[in-house]
Amino acid sequence: GDQNGWTIRAKYAYLQYDFVKRPTWSAVVRGGMLHNVIVEQVEQFWPRFVSQVAFERSGGFASADVGAATHVTLPARLGEVYAHVVNGPGYTRREIDRFKDFGARLTLTPLAGRVSGPLSTLAITPWFYAGATASQFVRGGGGGAIAPVGAGLPRDRYGVVVGVRDPRLTVGADIGRMRTVTDVLGPGPVPARVVTDARASIVSAFGTLRPLALVNSAGRSRLGLLARYDHVESNTATDERYHFVIAGLLVDVNARSTLALDYQEQLANAGAPAL
Repeated sequence: GDQNGWTIRAKYAYLQYDFVKRPTWSAVVRGGMLHNVIVEQVEQFWPRFVSQVAFERSGGFASADVGAATHVTLPARLGEVYAHVVNGPGYTRREIDRFKDFGARLTLTPLAGRVSGPLSTLAITPWFYAGATASQFVRGGGGGAIAPVGAGLPRDRYGVVVGVRDPRLTVGADIGRMRTVTDVLGPGPVPARVVTDARASIVSAFGTLRPLALVNSAGRSRLGLLARYDHVESNTATDERYHFVIAGLLVDVNARSTLALDYQEQLANAGAPAL
């Protein structure tokens, strides 16, 4: 941590205990630096090395955090449940207040083992994330004019992810909502607490296609196409929104390495910055 010591960067580092391990279902508990509730699920259908998923990229939450979690696989290949309680600020910062964030997802795979082809991988994942942060005035402010605020400021997210994953075609969609409440010291000669309740909306569609695999008897192709479109309304009250697009090619160097040649652009309207 200082000039004479070491700095260690960790993102996923946890202890795991398997308390149920049966042929039909399993359950584990984890403690440490954990996967956040939904990012890893979306990454089943979208390659992270090209770009972060929409919720992470738009500032919803980090992909990892410190806390405890449980993961349960459902019998008969029906899906899984993942739930956690975490500090909230993400894996790059220490705990900053007394509040904890709760999140859970339920992934249903109703066609697994019941049909053949890409539809057998259909996954439907509703999820939620209920969080809170401390007020700027937890000890009061404004020279004593503003009383201490002990209640947490809501930081909630929820949505649903739907996807199909196949070596030839992988497609997915992510729809979600965010609410972030903040407070600041207002302008003017009289100290006053100003509370902002911002709502955001995110819609993302993405996919990869291996065109030669559709006609190849082995079902394989080293060449792939990828595309993604995000529509982010960063503040529904003021209609601040932007569009983010990706299009490109994927080339498999070998079974473990893939190169991407892609174009990315963020298009702003109604006040959102263009990047």
